[in-house]
Amino acid sequence: MRIFFIFFFLIIVFSCNNNNNFSENETQTFPKGNIFRYNQTGGLTSLDPAFARVRANIWACTQLYNGLVRFSGKDLSMKYELAEKYELSKDGKVYTFTLKKGVFFHDNPCFPNGKGREMKASDFVYSFNRILKDGTGAWVFRDKVLKAKPLENSEKESKSNETKSQELKNQENKNQELKNDPKSQEIKKPEIIISDTAFKAVDDYTLRIYLEKPFPAFLQMLATPYTAVIPYEAIEKYKKDFRKNPVGTGAFLMRNGLWDERNKLILHKNPNYWKKDAKNQKLPYLDAVEVSFIEDRTVEFNTFFDGKLDLIANLSEVSRDQILEKSTGKVKERFAGKFKVVKNPYMMTEFIGFYQDTTILKDLKNPLLHPKVRQALNYAINRKGLLQALRNNLGIVGDFGVLPKAFPNFDSTKVNGYAYNPPKAQELLKEAGFPNGENLPIITLNTYQSDREVAEYLQKDWEQIGVKVNIELNHPASHSEKVEQGKLQMFRFSWIADYPDAENFLGMFYSPNFTPIGSNKTHFKNEVFDKLFQETSQMPLGKGRNPNYQKLNQIIMENSPVAVLYYDEVLRLCQNRVLYLEADALNSLLLETVKVK
Repeated sequence: MRIFFIFFFLIIVFSCNNNNNFSENETQTFPKGNIFRYNQTGGLTSLDPAFARVRANIWACTQLYNGLVRFSGKDLSMKYELAEKYELSKDGKVYTFTLKKGVFFHDNPCFPNGKGREMKASDFVYSFNRILKDGTGAWVFRDKVLKAKPLENSEKESKSNETKSQELKNQENKNQELKNDPKSQEIKKPEIIISDTAFKAVDDYTLRIYLEKPFPAFLQMLATPYTAVIPYEAIEKYKKDFRKNPVGTGAFLMRNGLWDERNKLILHKNPNYWKKDAKNQKLPYLDAVEVSFIEDRTVEFNTFFDGKLDLIANLSEVSRDQILEKSTGKVKERFAGKFKVVKNPYMMTEFIGFYQDTTILKDLKNPLLHPKVRQALNYAINRKGLLQALRNNLGIVGDFGVLPKAFPNFDSTKVNGYAYNPPKAQELLKEAGFPNGENLPIITLNTYQSDREVAEYLQKDWEQIGVKVNIELNHPASHSEKVEQGKLQMFRFSWIADYPDAENFLGMFYSPNFTPIGSNKTHFKNEVFDKLFQETSQMPLGKGRNPNYQKLNQIIMENSPVAVLYYDEVLRLCQNRVLYLEADALNSLLLETVKVK
């Protein structure tokens, strides 16, 4: 009875506090009819695809925009979007896309008379150049598309390029000075100098992209949300406020600024959407999408249980305990059939990182620079126990390398990772000169506030082998910034694949990808790894890469710049009334073909 009253009280409180802040005129455009509702804990930071770096932004942007190609279905096969077809030159360096005709941008005040105009090849040229200038997706094109060269066209252009080259060199020298300066707070990212001819609109419906050298995974990168097309008129009108005034070609659009950042986001059906289903019926089927921003996970779960949300994901510990059996991770019998529970492998790995850059770490006697200390910390982690105790067995034990099971190239039998072995951990500590942890200084593990329980679990595991660890909790944004700037020696982080090829994961350990410019957060550097990684990135996609991926994975394990905790799994709760909603290993959310009964 007490549980019932608590549950009833929470629903009442939420209902009373769910008054939105929209004006009377805006509420008149609230959607009616077939509506899909989901919650996004933590809210959104931007509806600009150039900043679709986090899952929350990606999900929203997926409904608003289209790119040339996209991933489709559970197998994540490539499918044409705004491209009708493409051709690749014999040398693998020139992609030519033929675009679909009759695709229009959303109706919006940025256009004359508020009517969206037709999408053209020049819009992609504009969008791609904008990513390089202002966005978190510059890595998609950096070091891949054609770079500027001296004496390219004219004496004027040559002088301009030489000036830019000198500026880049000066900035790189400045970055090195900042790295060597312990008082430095920030390393500025150097300007990316790309040729004016890297992207070319041959005509209104033909787009050409020139690469510096062949890169077989490039087409997959064009399926990431960063590369969606936008109109220049929207940027000219809204400038930085484009983040909350999105204009794309997608299945849904935003009207009258219906985004209260503390309450909810409402997206309406795009009546001029260009796609149709197999029966020639116009998409999307839904009339609207409503995204709420309920922060309390218990309230979120109860709202879903009350039928007011169609989907929730990333359940809290409390919600998992309510739904899943602690020992098996299976759905409790009393919930069977009441809603759909979708659980499948996710291209995401959870890590502990060990910073390796001796040009920044002044204490060269730091024990985390000793490979046997890092290996000892790896062997001391009871990963299976962690998943049972804290995650209701949601996830896969990370005993084998950095690649999650969701990757087709994953083969645990060919990668020797770190199974739980405390005696081996103690043996390695002794060999490193720290028997039973003696004379080993206290190590600080930096993590985010929501990760306290995982950190405390690891702290106890390491204490069993004599290693004392202090836990420092940071706000997520502050934590990420410190990791990017190389200020933390041992830290929590995770990596989610941007595209379904292991190159995207293994690139985290490629030395030219050092943060803050790239994804190598540990600043791991290994010449054998770098050479093999370069060779592999030039190979055709497919099974032929697998032996090299296994070798690269093993090099990482032997050098242990990270401790793999577990490979994540997608867990979604979905109402039975929702039809045709698919889950994939990238944890995508595509709503254009979804129906709600």
